[in-house]
Amino acid sequence: MVTDDSSRGLVRQNDEIQQAATAVNEMTAAVEEVARNAAGASPGVDPDRRGGAPGPAQGA
Repeated sequence: MVTDDSSRGLVRQNDEIQQAATAVNEMTAAVEEVARNAAGASPGVDPDRRGGAPGPAQGA
């Protein structure tokens, strides 16, 4: 029956969307962890090279 086919299709699509959302959430968590680790590992790096506020031009 068409209704049953549509229902199965919607359930399958919903499952795929939930899997994609889970993957995005896991990737976001991983990116945040990398960012935290990078920030914690770089206290001795020149702020201009870390993407901080630009300083005066060299030689000025």
